[in-house]
Parts: sequence; C-alpha cells; structure tokens
Amino acid sequence: AEYTLFEAARAYAAADGRDRANVQDVRAVAPMALRQRHSQFIVDFVTTQAEEDQTILGHVDAILGAGQ
Repeated sequence: AEYTLFEAARAYAAADGRDRANVQDVRAVAPMALRQRHSQFIVDFVTTQAEEDQTILGHVDAILGAGQ
C-alpha cells in the first residue's frame, strides 16, 4: 500500500505539471491509496481464502493419505 501511496502522489504531482511530489500530494491521495488496507472486503477476502486453503489442503491430505 505504501508503494501505491507514493506512486499515486507522483502521478498526482505529474498531472499538475510538477516533477516532484510533496506532502500535500501524499495527503491528497492517501485516502484512496490506503483505504484498501482497512476495508471489510479485504478482511472478508483474506478470511475466505484461508478457509478455502484449509478445505483444499484437507482434500489433498485425504487423497494422499488414501494412496498410502
């Protein structure tokens, strides 16, 4: 997210015709760039992915255990 923040600030400055970003540029883009870190979507995605990983590993273990 930090890379996104700094690249967005650089793009924001470039859109204004400047070749360097400043603190105001970082502040302008911070809500958009960092929002993903605290969204419920990301929390749900990570939780769902962890559950799916466990289900898949359970199937793999069952298959591998059945062959022994």
